Amino acid sequence: MPDYHARLPRWVFPPHHSCLQCREILSSRFGLTPCEQFVGLFLIAGYEDREIATHLERKLFTAKTHVKHILMRTNQGSRTGAASAMLAALWSFGPSAWQASPLAHSHPSALTRSR
Repeated sequence: MPDYHARLPRWVFPPHHSCLQCREILSSRFGLTPCEQFVGLFLIAGYEDREIATHLERKLFTAKTHVKHILMRTNQGSRTGAASAMLAALWSFGPSAWQASPLAHSHPSALTRSR
């Protein structure tokens, strides 16, 4: 699978942080597949299903299926809940994981991302 981290907004991953490390945390904590890991990172960044499908070059149905699996694996009933659970998992692995959170940055795009 190609590495889609370059398609995520720059504020999601500061230059000194590894996308791979975040993906490994999501995999170990929730058992996410490689594609679900990327979908999870896009969920954290606030992307909708159609946007996720476009960035990952997948069908909309496939993106929705991955989101449903993430909701089940994180034991959450909403996208916001799943994103919060994944962020909590990243925060629990120390400062470098916490810095990958869009909430950890004051960059204006973290609050008002154009669609």
